[in-house]
Amino acid sequence: MNLKVLCLSLLLFKASCFTEFEITVPRDTVTGFYGEALILSCSFPVDSSWDLKSTVITWQRGLDVVHRFYYSQDQLDRQNRHFVNRTSLFIQMARGNASLRLDKVTVQDAGVYTCSVSTNTGSQKKSFGVKIGAFYSEPRLQFSVLTDGVNLLVTSDGGYPSPTLQWLMENSDITNQTQTRLMQDTQSGLYVVSSWINLTNVSNSSLTFLLHNTPLRQDIRRDIQLYSDKNNRQGQSTYRCHGCFLFIPVILLLLLIGMSVLFVFITGKRREQTKQNGFTEIKSNFLMEKVRALQRIFLLPAAVDRDMNLKVLCLSLLLFKASCFTEFEITVPRDTVTGFYGEALILSCSFPVDSSWDLKSTVITWQRGLDVVHSFYYSQDQLDRQNRHFVNRTSLFIQEMARGNASLRLDKVTVQDAGVYTCSVSTNTGSQKKSFGVKIGAFYSEPRLQFSVLTDGVNLLVTSDGGYPSPTLQWLMENSDITNQTQTRLMQDTQSGLYVVSSWINLTNVSNSSLTFVLHNTPLRQDIRRDIQLYSDKNNRQGQSTYRCHGCFLFIPVILLLLLIGMSVLFVFITGKRREQTKQNGFTEIKSNFLMEKV
Repeated sequence: MNLKVLCLSLLLFKASCFTEFEITVPRDTVTGFYGEALILSCSFPVDSSWDLKSTVITWQRGLDVVHRFYYSQDQLDRQNRHFVNRTSLFIQMARGNASLRLDKVTVQDAGVYTCSVSTNTGSQKKSFGVKIGAFYSEPRLQFSVLTDGVNLLVTSDGGYPSPTLQWLMENSDITNQTQTRLMQDTQSGLYVVSSWINLTNVSNSSLTFLLHNTPLRQDIRRDIQLYSDKNNRQGQSTYRCHGCFLFIPVILLLLLIGMSVLFVFITGKRREQTKQNGFTEIKSNFLMEKVRALQRIFLLPAAVDRDMNLKVLCLSLLLFKASCFTEFEITVPRDTVTGFYGEALILSCSFPVDSSWDLKSTVITWQRGLDVVHSFYYSQDQLDRQNRHFVNRTSLFIQEMARGNASLRLDKVTVQDAGVYTCSVSTNTGSQKKSFGVKIGAFYSEPRLQFSVLTDGVNLLVTSDGGYPSPTLQWLMENSDITNQTQTRLMQDTQSGLYVVSSWINLTNVSNSSLTFVLHNTPLRQDIRRDIQLYSDKNNRQGQSTYRCHGCFLFIPVILLLLLIGMSVLFVFITGKRREQTKQNGFTEIKSNFLMEKV
């Protein structure tokens, strides 16, 4: 019987040597946002024998060292200087977390990253792609009147990669009639894109400008209405553009109106001392002087008749009227946004700005349902009505508001942060609010497999924790689904909301078999697959079977065997010094008694 126990222990020890060591990294290419933090996930299997001192973690991009960890601390002497002061690992290494945090992401960070992990139980490395993106700013539209038509110019900046532009007229594609200029900033690598079109002999028309930033699923659409007021006497047209930002004419007209009011105020006091004809002459001269100023702005010839001056003034008034109908539309994600538990999440929201934008008149409010997440007005955060669930976890990008950035940063994301968020923006040019969904996810840890020998078969138990939402489990035997033969227990932590899942199966009268355990965390596209090989050594004399399991963590037998081997080595070392003083028969007897005692 003692011999059987020893043989079984040796078999289990042999099986433990074949324990599968497999790290998990993203299957698909990961997208990082310019200027923000990016989490490059990587996890590895751990068991009770795991030791931090023997753990080596290396992150590389190509041949460049991004981050290294060994001897229980970061080792950054060979780190590529491009990543200096921007990388860090997480403290949850005991749970198999080898993920890398990369701060202040740049366009140059794109590439293929490799996570290499080596512990006292095995080693492996895997690679995946990383691409970088940046949202384009709200487009700025400018409208110019030509001698024979109009010119529309659209500009957007701060985006990456290069966008796809499209122009439509009455839903017909006219992109081939436009011109585009793309410039890339030499330092940031971000793009500035300008697109313009000249339209001649255009009657009342509807145009649409589209900007597609496909990797980030950013689609910006701007509708433009053109109206033509025909002057039959001279065969000329005056164009109005609804949806265009018209800066210079508006500013000039505001100055003109202001000076006119000032003129009336000053001359009003002199009305009793001035003849009516004289006053009329002064007012007429004042207006004509401003008209001539507008002439110079529009590069009109100096020698024009009085009717042409009147036309310039009327055109400016039409442009001023059109600017009142400027389209104000904010941009938020079209699809549901996914946040990762414990990390920071950027909820993007942008709004149109022009030269008249004023920080003091800007009001930004973020809500989740009826709960106030963050409020900003009077040029500062206003958090007195903030829901306590979000206290000390939210912030805006105030330095980027002048570029139309109303995005919210939510730190230390929790499961309870999921819901529908609304971004509301109000400025001196308009207001709007839009909503989108947010879901939260957490990666499940590497599964822990336990193997138990029963009187009539074996029991396999798999446990994984720290994940969200609840996973889908699957068991296969020889590629046939046997999930209905298993039992599963799902427990949720009352504080964190994360799940612990355990699944087990009892197998009887099993010969050599191949099993597969699969865990699917669908929202995060996390798929963990573990293959398990079962071997049965038949004992014909007693009709019993001894099972071996390749791919199972067998803690207690391994520890006992290591102790047995250590004590044997220690015994040989001590008794070796006494070999000359001890008779061979006596030594043999002592050794035999010692071994039988351990058995």
